[in-house]
Amino acid sequence: MTAPLRSGEPIVVPVALGSRGYDIVIGRGLIGSLGARIKALRPGAKVAIVTDETVAQKHLATAEAALKSAGIESSAIVVPPGEGSKKLRDLRESLRGGRRCAHRAQRSDRRAREAASLADLAGFAAASVRRGLDFVQVPTTLLSQVDSSVGGKTGINSRLGKNLVGAFHQPAL
Repeated sequence: MTAPLRSGEPIVVPVALGSRGYDIVIGRGLIGSLGARIKALRPGAKVAIVTDETVAQKHLATAEAALKSAGIESSAIVVPPGEGSKKLRDLRESLRGGRRCAHRAQRSDRRAREAASLADLAGFAAASVRRGLDFVQVPTTLLSQVDSSVGGKTGINSRLGKNLVGAFHQPAL
């Protein structure tokens, strides 16, 4: 189907993976509903938003406002854009996000993430904390939508090569 989507008419595609299943929500202007969607999944969760400088300029304020309006406490971790941010240094910063948000990341907490390279970074951080925090992917470009579509692939780059340190960790949304 190639019909254009109108704001307020999202398409929901369920990914049936048993207890690891999640919904893919496709539409325009959905960042404004991020707080309500996360609250419906996990009431009382805290959120660490992992994003890059470019995406933050365009979407961070909207995401933070949506979370706040749903009563969700959040904290933002903003790293430089691009593949260069998928390093151990940035993973450490992302892991600190849970402590910034709630002093200790809990398994009930969420990580919202944006941008293609950060999808790997934030997802791996979520997979690593307490053996797996739930996370929500918020791809904002076609490239990040395609990159995020690859069945929970997360990871960071090492000196030996791209995406050599990682895990498969399905998003919650």
